[in-house]
Amino acid sequence: MNRIFFLVLLSLALTPLSGQNFTIDTVFFGFDQYTIRAEYEERLDTIISALEDYPNYYIEVFGHTDSIGTEAYNQSLSELRAKEVVEILVGKGLVKDRIEMKGFGTDKPAAPNTTFAGRSK
Repeated sequence: MNRIFFLVLLSLALTPLSGQNFTIDTVFFGFDQYTIRAEYEERLDTIISALEDYPNYYIEVFGHTDSIGTEAYNQSLSELRAKEVVEILVGKGLVKDRIEMKGFGTDKPAAPNTTFAGRSK
């Protein structure tokens, strides 16, 4: 089965089994927040529509955080962010069996955390 990686705070990437990535979209959250912004919900509608044409693909939702705060707190926040996206996708009709989810906390930052701009990604 082919994969679509939905990287919360990074990008949505179409990844066939060959492992080649194709960036599709980006979702950002506010600092210390896990509620998705309305403009990103509209993007999720487009993704769900596209997936109807590719029944052999699934989505992996990866949550990320910046490095501010404890590792435990950021792990929890990254999981909440990923869960928020999954709940919206399922609520909009995507079958949950086509979605996998993982929070990375501070282990895999979306960008270097040495500057404010990097932490904002």
